[in-house]
Amino acid sequence: MKYYTQDNEVKRIALSAFPNYAGKQFSVETFGPTRLDSCWEGGSRDYYRFVNMATLQTVGVPENGTPFSNGGQILKCDVLPFNVAMVQHTIFRGKDLGITVHVGAENLGKYLPAPVELTLAQRIVLITTRERKSSYNGRNRQQMAEADCGLPEAEWTKAKAELITRGLLKANGSITDEGRNAAGTAQMWTMKWSNTP
Repeated sequence: MKYYTQDNEVKRIALSAFPNYAGKQFSVETFGPTRLDSCWEGGSRDYYRFVNMATLQTVGVPENGTPFSNGGQILKCDVLPFNVAMVQHTIFRGKDLGITVHVGAENLGKYLPAPVELTLAQRIVLITTRERKSSYNGRNRQQMAEADCGLPEAEWTKAKAELITRGLLKANGSITDEGRNAAGTAQMWTMKWSNTP
């Protein structure tokens, strides 16, 4: 699972790999075997660098993934050396999606957020906010959540206020990194409101 973060050490590793990055989207994730394709296709591209987490020395990954680069070979990484992070900067359809620091399972624990307890209503509000635009087809998020999950307006309003107080939503109703992490990987279509405990 990907965890969104503003942790100083994650940012230090990310910015040592991509010092010209001026965005604010940082995340950390457990490393798994990865194809390191790095070429433009449809306005999208991933850039990769490997970073020694102790010394911050970096090694770049050359352009690859097309017949015209790297002799047509696609680079892969199946095993991440101890104390080395794979850092990925993603551009998707022209939009900068930020930097993800992939680390071994032995290093992930120190970056994980504390578990967050949520009510069902709070979880529905977070997931709806993460997945849906503020309005679509004449309906706002609350109306979409009521139509899709059955969450009544009064419960939405209460849960939203609680989430703002806890810092999981911003005052304007947008989701924070902590809110994304708390929402987890659940999807809106799996959520159904019930007022039973």
